[in-house]
Amino acid sequence: MRSITTFDLQYAHRFYQFKGEAQYLHGHTGFLTIEVEDSINEGVNMVYPCNEIQKTAWDVLKNFDHALILREDDPL
Repeated sequence: MRSITTFDLQYAHRFYQFKGEAQYLHGHTGFLTIEVEDSINEGVNMVYPCNEIQKTAWDVLKNFDHALILREDDPL
């Protein structure tokens, strides 16, 4: 049995010192799917509650959603 949850994240970045369109600040939508597979937990009748997966993953992902991601040497 599997429990599956999906996140969509918005973020912006650029490739500093790159020659081409990607050198300019631009944004993306990224998708992350987390799948947990195991035997069914009889207390909740699923492998692992999807809302608990979301809470745990969001503790990390919230740092990247709607974030500007740059290299350390980027002057921005």
